[in-house]
Amino acid sequence: MLAIVSDGWPEPPAATARFRLLEPQVGAIVRIPFVPGLRLADDPATVALPRRALRALDQIRAATGGSPKFR
Repeated sequence: MLAIVSDGWPEPPAATARFRLLEPQVGAIVRIPFVPGLRLADDPATVALPRRALRALDQIRAATGGSPKFR
């Protein structure tokens, strides 16, 4: 599994093409959105994550054999 964390900018086309080439070798690609609050937080556990970030975490859990969290 490959987790790609956004830096807040659009993904460059060259990077997208490279990630597609890697997909057969890594099994799953999960894109994690940029969460500005994580940069400023002293304790990342206190940051409320947007739905897209929560879905990405569920995809990572599923890809690694964990069970998704229920909200």
